Amino acid sequence: MPPKYPCKRIDLLFGITITIRAERIEATSTKKGLTVIVRLNLNQYQKGITVDARISSSKYIQYHPKIPKLNYRINPN
Repeated sequence: MPPKYPCKRIDLLFGITITIRAERIEATSTKKGLTVIVRLNLNQYQKGITVDARISSSKYIQYHPKIPKLNYRINPN
């Protein structure tokens, strides 16, 4: 499935730099005073890396409870 946003630079996609967008998000708070912390991960990662079958068994993978297809951790220990 092709990416939803094929643009490689997110700042060009939204017409605003990612730093300014992060600053605006961090300026958000709730009525009770909770604030947002933004961490930008601008690293580029290699595609197509395969995982050893022993590690890919479900006992080593911790899936996020709300978005398991998008967020998970592999703990080989």
